[in-house]
Amino acid sequence: MHVIHIQRYKNPRITLRSDYRDLILSVVPFCLNGLTLLLSKTLIDMQKKQGYFLYGLIFSVKIDYLCILKAYITMIFWFSGTGNSLWLAQCLQAATSEATHDISKDLLNGNTSYNLKDNERIGFVFPVYGWNMPDIVKRFICHMELKNYRENYTYIACTCGDDMGKTETEVEKLLHSRGWTLHSAFAVQMPNTYVCLPGFNVDSKTVEEAKLALAPQTAKRICDIVLHRRVSNLLTIPGKMAWAKTHILGSFFRKFLMDSRKFHVTDKCIGCGKCSIVCPLANIQLTAGHPAWGTNCAMCLSCYHHCPLHAIEYGSQTKSKGQYINPLII
Repeated sequence: MHVIHIQRYKNPRITLRSDYRDLILSVVPFCLNGLTLLLSKTLIDMQKKQGYFLYGLIFSVKIDYLCILKAYITMIFWFSGTGNSLWLAQCLQAATSEATHDISKDLLNGNTSYNLKDNERIGFVFPVYGWNMPDIVKRFICHMELKNYRENYTYIACTCGDDMGKTETEVEKLLHSRGWTLHSAFAVQMPNTYVCLPGFNVDSKTVEEAKLALAPQTAKRICDIVLHRRVSNLLTIPGKMAWAKTHILGSFFRKFLMDSRKFHVTDKCIGCGKCSIVCPLANIQLTAGHPAWGTNCAMCLSCYHHCPLHAIEYGSQTKSKGQYINPLII
């Protein structure tokens, strides 16, 4: 039986108050929007006679109010290569009205210090690489600073092609080393994206469509649990031989199969620069009209999957293999 050692949320009274707060934060803005639209129709004639002062004042109050709400909500930290985890982060943002932070951008810019409000949620959304968290996510958690942290409800939401191994326990240990607690862990099975080894390829269209059809249902369940700050690991997908996958196969993957020097382009490359644009770590530069890979590679394969002419290869392993970009991204 799969067991995850996750500490339970310690203050149910705070949880009850937070539920009321979530209800208010989700209902009030919609009511305010409706009221503003109703008043705007009445004020159209007033604008012609008395100018734009009153009309502008109402919208200013509305915007200021929404900014106050924005300042009180919490953060979703996400990393994504082909869009699966970005889509999941967007689902969580839509359900919770929480602010999102692109892990790669914040890490590159050195913006890794965050001020937490009382009882704010903290979410990490990322794909599973080698049955573990991506190295960039691990690096980000090691560098980030959470000011005013007080046992804030913290969760991870992973996307994986098949299963996640012991990813949740690895994240839990890392968070514990920083003095933080993991309360919930989730996983959503999404279309496969890894193509750099023999036997690994994107899913067939039938399998891809089936996974994409089921994903919103799982995402909705995750959003409900997170919104109410419930402690849960029922939606994880450890799979068979989870420990061996993470600690043996995964370790081999990270040590020997993360070499960006194997990327190259074929004569189909037209130097459009799309690969450089989509690289989350700014690791690709155009040299003489063709991409050149640096050493700061996350192996997210965003460059490979986004190439419009399928001109990017990884060694000899990706010939005749497919591409995939999440079609659900907003």
